[in-house]
Amino acid sequence: MTGLISAIWNALEILCYFFLFSAFLKQKRNKVSVVMTFLITWMSFLLCININIMNVFDQVAPVCIAVAASFFLYTGKWHHHIFAALLCYILFAIVDTTIAYGVSILRGISFSELIWQKNTYLTAVTIAKLLEVLFAWLVFRTRSTHRLENGKSNWVVLTLLFPVASVIMLVVIFYSFQDSQDLSVGAVIFSVVLGIAN
Repeated sequence: MTGLISAIWNALEILCYFFLFSAFLKQKRNKVSVVMTFLITWMSFLLCININIMNVFDQVAPVCIAVAASFFLYTGKWHHHIFAALLCYILFAIVDTTIAYGVSILRGISFSELIWQKNTYLTAVTIAKLLEVLFAWLVFRTRSTHRLENGKSNWVVLTLLFPVASVIMLVVIFYSFQDSQDLSVGAVIFSVVLGIAN
C-alpha cells in the first residue's frame, strides 16, 4: 500500500514539472507524446527510488529526468529548461518542509517522531503533494502567456542563483532540525519566507 501511495506522489510531482514546463516553455509535441513522456518519466522516477544507490543520487536523478523530458517536449534555451525544473524543485522543498514541520508543531512532536506515525505522515505528505500541484497549476494559469521565450537570457540566468541557494539552505535546515522539536518553528518560518521570496 505504501508503495502505491509513493508512486502516486511521484505522479503528482511529475504533473507539477509538466505544469511549470508548460508555463515557461513552448510545447513542440502533440498530446499523445506528452502522455507517453509522462508515463516514461513516471517509470523512471520509480526506478530511481527502487535503485536507491545513495541519497544524493535520489535527489539529483529525478530532476535530471524531468529536464530531459522538458528538452524532448518543449522548445527553449537550456537555461530556460533548468530554470523551470529548479523552480519546481524549490516548490517541492518548501511545501514538503513547511507541511511536515507544521504538522509536527501541531501535534507537539519532532519530525523524526512524525515519520514513525505512519498514517499522519502519509496524510501530511499527500496534502503537501496536492498543494504543490495546485501551486504549479496556478503558475501555469498565470504565466502561460508570458513564456521565457520572450524574456532576456541574462535575467533568466540570474534568477537561477536564488533558487539554487534556497535549495541548499533548505536542505541544511531540514537535516539540522529533523531531530529537534524546539527548532522546528524556525524551520517552518524559514521555509515560508523562502517560498514568498521565490
